[in-house]
Amino acid sequence: MRLAGELRGDDAAQTIQRHMAYASEPPFDSGTPETAPPAILEKALRSARAITAQREQTARRIAAKLGVAVPAEAMESPVGGSRVRRERRMDWRTRHASGARLIN
Repeated sequence: MRLAGELRGDDAAQTIQRHMAYASEPPFDSGTPETAPPAILEKALRSARAITAQREQTARRIAAKLGVAVPAEAMESPVGGSRVRRERRMDWRTRHASGARLIN
């Protein structure tokens, strides 16, 4: 993180830290949505939207091929999502893991 900050600036380093969800003795306090400055969180969310949408489309296509029904809330973006939504998604995945192999 320090090197990224030196090479690309603090905003870039904090955005990288947010993407990594890195919060182990961090040089910046941006490792979680709750601790990231609002501008850094928005930058990280904005930069992840396209790949997140592509992953969701892929997951829905695979689920359809496997005959797995996917509740709408199960596909909410984990980027910036609340702990409750993340836990609900994990619970859905755990309950449905026996019926199909999950692809991350």
